[in-house]
Amino acid sequence: MTASVTPQCITPGGTLSLAVETEPGAAIGYQAVYSDSGGGGGPPFGKGYGGNDKGFAGADGGWTSAWVVSLKAPYGPARVDVIVGWRGKFGYAGPKLAVADASGHC
Repeated sequence: MTASVTPQCITPGGTLSLAVETEPGAAIGYQAVYSDSGGGGGPPFGKGYGGNDKGFAGADGGWTSAWVVSLKAPYGPARVDVIVGWRGKFGYAGPKLAVADASGHC
């Protein structure tokens, strides 16, 4: 399986997209993890910065999701923890990104 995020440098308030390629019908779940180790899901599972969802790959093995990065998200390096399950096996990918500081630099 492979996973990627675009853009790789995001300003708070911007939209990130996640693309996953895997086996057709595979189960997919993810959570973004920001520089303060806070997760994208809402409390109590994360800090609500954005980036937490699940679904199933389509017939071609592709799946996409998008979210808005909270204005409260801390700047610095981040990643998206992506887990895929298929026929009793699992895979992991952790595409990296960065949240820009107030001056717009990553």
